[in-house]
Amino acid sequence: MEKALAYFYKIYPVTHPVTLDVINIISNAYIKIENFENARLPYEKLLQEYQKRNDQAEVASTLLKIGEIYYYTNLKQARSSIMKALKIFAETFEAGHEDIIKALMMLGEIDENIGNYPRAVNYYQKALGQILTSRQNTDAIVVYTYAKIGMILIKMDKLAEAKSYLEEGLALSENFPNIRLQFLYGLGKIYSFEKNYDAAFVIFREFLQRLEASGHKYCKSYANTLQAIAFNDLEQQKLNEALKHYCEALSIYEKLVSTSCREEKGLAYIRLGYCYEHIEEKDLKKAEQSYEKGFRILDKVNDTGLLEEALAAMIDFYNRTNQPKKRKIYKDKLVKLQTRD
Repeated sequence: MEKALAYFYKIYPVTHPVTLDVINIISNAYIKIENFENARLPYEKLLQEYQKRNDQAEVASTLLKIGEIYYYTNLKQARSSIMKALKIFAETFEAGHEDIIKALMMLGEIDENIGNYPRAVNYYQKALGQILTSRQNTDAIVVYTYAKIGMILIKMDKLAEAKSYLEEGLALSENFPNIRLQFLYGLGKIYSFEKNYDAAFVIFREFLQRLEASGHKYCKSYANTLQAIAFNDLEQQKLNEALKHYCEALSIYEKLVSTSCREEKGLAYIRLGYCYEHIEEKDLKKAEQSYEKGFRILDKVNDTGLLEEALAAMIDFYNRTNQPKKRKIYKDKLVKLQTRD
């Protein structure tokens, strides 16, 4: 293709449609083999040509493409290129133009990836405003943007605002099953936080049903949702239901690669131990086995907070069951953990 491009350059302008097609093919191939410098160079040459002609629309489109390529290697450069493109798009096109929307979505994604959530939300909200001026509310991009905003707002602990976006998006998402899963999971978390357990259960149940229907029952998301339902059961003192859901979650975690779900699996065993200890027909042997297995798993996780929680649960259990020697072992571990540098 590079040989072909060299011949085309001899007989066609750089901006000829045939030349542009070949440049696009070559650039995409370089991106796939992660040679991003060579992927970008043909567009740099195009940019110079469009700048000479003062073709602002094509200058902006090329800057956007260069920004897409920089996204893989240099987010600062990507942001700079896309910002320049957006300024030109805003001066050249009417509101709702697809290039304006694309630039805003890319800027939102860049800020989301670097953890600047307020700015990411701002760009996604601007994109949503642009989208709604030119599209039907049922378009996939509309639904996707509602999900993006809602899930980032959850990370920012702005749950009331997140709930508004997620509920509005959920109503539009019936024809987009993959995106709908995000709304369901996010709203389940929010309803749980609000202690609206019945609403959370309805949402989580649909989430599980959709995962099953798509053949994804044995996945981390399915197990995590079962554990979320179990925790809500615990909050309501429904210990037998909680025990059942923790067991179901653990049966899935055990089938997954252990390093992919240590935190979740460890916590599930700790809470399963609590259930065995406190159900009406308590089983202290199974409780102790579950507590200890959960601790062994969490002891391999580099998370001091989780390990402290596990140790506190062990200490409380051995205190309640009048086992001072074992209680001291875990008390000493906790002291050592809290006093280490």
